[in-house]
Amino acid sequence: MLAELLQLFQDGAERQADVLDVTGHDVAAFADELIAGVGGVTLMDRYLAE
Repeated sequence: MLAELLQLFQDGAERQADVLDVTGHDVAAFADELIAGVGGVTLMDRYLAE
């Protein structure tokens, strides 16, 4: 996931795109979709499961 995220931002930087052009204006929704794409398990989920 991190490699894909890094590539996404590198591509945006090469295009000289604003970060919000890459993520959209709802950064929280972007992050939620990113997490959901990898199974939806967050560090907080792991912490709460202990």
